[in-house]
Amino acid sequence: MVDDLFSRCLPICLDVELYRTYIRYQQMTKKNQPGERAALCTAYEFTLEHVGIDFNFIANTGWIISTF
Repeated sequence: MVDDLFSRCLPICLDVELYRTYIRYQQMTKKNQPGERAALCTAYEFTLEHVGIDFNFIANTGWIISTF
């Protein structure tokens, strides 16, 4: 159900917080599962394709480092 909601909303809503929630959801649901690494890579790639990357944001907040 949650996966369906994300699959419908993410492509049309370019809200960074929504994508951060999506990545956290993927981390929680895939933890210690077979294919965890591949699933998280896919989630990050999907996010970067849709919202891009802001290097200034990363440099100032360390967001990607703090998500691991």
